[in-house]
Amino acid sequence: MDAITRCRAFEAFCRQRAKMADENEHFWLTQADSWAKRLSNGSIDELEESKTPPNAAPP
Repeated sequence: MDAITRCRAFEAFCRQRAKMADENEHFWLTQADSWAKRLSNGSIDELEESKTPPNAAPP
């Protein structure tokens, strides 16, 4: 999967989690915004290198 597709998938996943009951909505929306910013800032190169998603466990 290419980096742009992965960013979009992680953003969508985070937004879905935010809508679920018993989830930390603020945390997941912040994570989704983070993925969207990575995409718009062009900081996808570092994702291509790592090939692993950042740790996204709620606090």
